[in-house]
Amino acid sequence: MTNRGVQRFCGELTERGLFLERLLVFENDTARDPQPLVSWTSAPADALKLASVLDKAARGESVAGRFVLYLMTVQRRPEDNAGLAVASLLSKLLKKPLLVVEAMSGNAPWSSERVHSFIGQGAANNAARCAGYLFVPQGRDLMVDPAKNVSAKIDSSLAPEAAFTTGLAGKPETVANSGLIGKLMEDACAMVCDWAAFYIFPDIAIRSHRAAARRAPQAPFVLVDDCGLVPLFKYAKAEAAARFIRPKLKPYLETAEAERAGIEKMISERIVFSDKLSLSGELLIGDTVGQTKVDPRAYGEAITAFAGVSRSVAEVRSVTGGAEAASLRLNEFLESDINRYGEERNNPDAGCSSHLSPWLHFGMIHSRTILAQTAHRMGCSGANEIHSDSSAGKFVDELVTWRELGQNMAQFAYRGGIALGNLKLVPQWAQDTLSKFAPPEAKQVSIEKLEAAESPDPVWNAAQRELIQNGVIHNYMRMLWGKGIVRWSGGPQDALQKLEYLNNKYSLDGRDPNSYTGIYWCLGKYDRPWPPAREPFGMVRSMTTASAMKKLRMQGWLNRFSK
Repeated sequence: MTNRGVQRFCGELTERGLFLERLLVFENDTARDPQPLVSWTSAPADALKLASVLDKAARGESVAGRFVLYLMTVQRRPEDNAGLAVASLLSKLLKKPLLVVEAMSGNAPWSSERVHSFIGQGAANNAARCAGYLFVPQGRDLMVDPAKNVSAKIDSSLAPEAAFTTGLAGKPETVANSGLIGKLMEDACAMVCDWAAFYIFPDIAIRSHRAAARRAPQAPFVLVDDCGLVPLFKYAKAEAAARFIRPKLKPYLETAEAERAGIEKMISERIVFSDKLSLSGELLIGDTVGQTKVDPRAYGEAITAFAGVSRSVAEVRSVTGGAEAASLRLNEFLESDINRYGEERNNPDAGCSSHLSPWLHFGMIHSRTILAQTAHRMGCSGANEIHSDSSAGKFVDELVTWRELGQNMAQFAYRGGIALGNLKLVPQWAQDTLSKFAPPEAKQVSIEKLEAAESPDPVWNAAQRELIQNGVIHNYMRMLWGKGIVRWSGGPQDALQKLEYLNNKYSLDGRDPNSYTGIYWCLGKYDRPWPPAREPFGMVRSMTTASAMKKLRMQGWLNRFSK
C-alpha cells in the first residue's frame, strides 16, 4: 500500500510515537489470528478498504458513512488509549466524528455481580469524561457455569476462542440490546476495535469483524493491540523466565513517555460526535443518548440486575471501577507508599502494595500512565531514568516485567491454539514431578472446602477470605495461597483447575494473563527444578506458611481475615 492517504496515516502515527505493529487486520472473514498492517506482503481486504477511504479523503472526496466507530472492549478508558488514538486520527483524516461504543455481555465465563458492578461503575465514569461515548449493556441469554467451563476447557484442550466465548452463538436475538452495535456498524465509515489474545477478547473481535463485513462491507475494520508497553507482534518467541524478558523491555521503557504523549495528542484532535442517537435500548448511558452523568455505584447495581448475572460473588464496596478511581488510587500509592515499597512490599501488615491490578485488568489505566506518574513523582523525565535498585525501581520492575511476561505468554498460547488455563503451558518436567509426588487422597482438600476457607492452614484460610471479601490477595500471600492449593491437590491438572476456578471466580483481576503467570508459577513455570524431590511438590519450588510467618509481619492481616 503506497497511496497518499495511508502514507499520511502511518507517518502521523509514527511521528506521534505509536508503534505501527499495534495496528492489526484479519486476512479474511474466516481468519482467527490478525497480523500487523506493516507485515503484509499482499494487502488483505481490510487493508485495501483502509487505503481506499484514506485516499479518497486525501483527494478531498466524500467518504460514505456517518462516523468512525471505536469499539472499546479491552481498554476501558478515555485517556492514554492507543485504540482511541488510532480511531481519533481516522476521525481527523476522514473528517468524520468519532463515536466511542463500549459494551458488556452478561454471558461471559465467570460473569458476576463483582465483575459487572466494577465495569458498570467504570462506564458511568467514562460517560462523564468522554464526549461522543455510548455504553451498551447486554442482557443474559444463557449463563456459563464456571465449574463446567473450566473442566471442559482443560479436558478437551479447546482452542482459546472456543474456550472463552460470550455464549451468544445460539440465540443472540433473545439478548437485550444485542442488535444495537450491529445497527451502528451500518452507519460507520471505518471501525476500530481493541485486540487482546486472552479470555473473551479474541471471540469478541472475530465476531465483530464478521458482523462488520456483513453490515458495512465498504468500511475497513482495524484492530489495535494496546495490551502492554511492547506490541504483541514485537515478541519473537515465548519467554521462559522473567530474567530473559527483562533486558528486552528496556528500550520500551525509554519510548513509553513519547508514545503516551503522542496518544494523548491524537485523542485531543478527534472530531467529537455531538449528535443525539435515536436508539431503542435499555440502560444506555452516554451523551450520545442525552445522558451525561449517572451515579457510578447505582449504575453498576442496575446493570448487574439487568444482565441477570450471579449474585453469589458480591460487589467489593471498598473499591470503585473507572479511570478516575484508578488515578486516585495511583496518586495515593505514590504519595504514601512508593518509598516503602522496596523494603516492605512482602509484609502484609505494611499495606504498601499498589493494589492497581483490578483497574489494569479492566483497561481502566495503562502501565504507560503509571510509569509516567511514577517518574514524575521521582523527579525523572521517564521511567527509564528510575534507578533499578531504588524502591520505585522495584515497583517499576514488578509492574512491567511480570505484566509483559503474561502478555507474552498469552500471545504465543493463542497463536498456538492453546487456551490460558490449559495444562500444556506447564513445563513437562514440572507436570511429571508434581504427578509423581502428588499427595494421597487423604491429604487432599476438596474444592468445596477450599472455597469455604476450610483448609487445615489458618494462614491460607485468611488469604482465601481476603479474596472472597476484597477481590484481591496481598501479593506475597497470593503466592502462598497458590502453593497451598498445589499442596492439597491430586496432581498438576487438579491443582490448575482449582487455582483457575477460585482465582477467576473471585479475583477482580482474574482471567488476566498476569493472574495466569502467577498460577503457572505455582506449578513450576518460569522457574527451575529445586532438588531434592519431596512430597507433594516433587522438584517444584515449595513455600510454607510457617516459614512466611517467621520472616514476615502478618499478625494484623491475620486478625483482619480470621473470620
